[in-house]
Amino acid sequence: MMRWICIAGLMALVIAALISGCGSQSSPIVTDAQFARDLLDALYAGSLTPLQASLDPPFMRGMPDPVTAAVGTLLYDQFGAASGLAFQSSGRPNQLALEAVWDVSAQKRDFQMKVSFQDGMAAGVWLRPSPTEDWSPLPMAGIEYGRGGRLPAGW
Repeated sequence: MMRWICIAGLMALVIAALISGCGSQSSPIVTDAQFARDLLDALYAGSLTPLQASLDPPFMRGMPDPVTAAVGTLLYDQFGAASGLAFQSSGRPNQLALEAVWDVSAQKRDFQMKVSFQDGMAAGVWLRPSPTEDWSPLPMAGIEYGRGGRLPAGW
């Protein structure tokens, strides 16, 4: 009887640790500069298809090529070509997600890119022109800019 109580207690501890994320390491993709650079290159190129295996399916559905192409145009028009990328910070906005913020050096002016990760896949991307400006989710930025060159709200 005592043995079963010990086993049940141990299983409860393991389950609690898994649920709370205790002891888990962030996915290596979160701070991977190569992934961030590939993502930035894909945005500038106007298609996220090359990164499809690393992107959350709902996010991919929200970023069809026409929307991504509008984001690429927005990036070129507002910031110019990207020339550098530096990891700024990471955090856990909620129990299920991790996020990373990248400082992007560009030809005209610098900007920031935030990537949210869930289950080891990129699940969202936001841009902002400076640390004092508002974050704009990529699908909305692309849709707004695709509709006549309007900048996202808060820019």
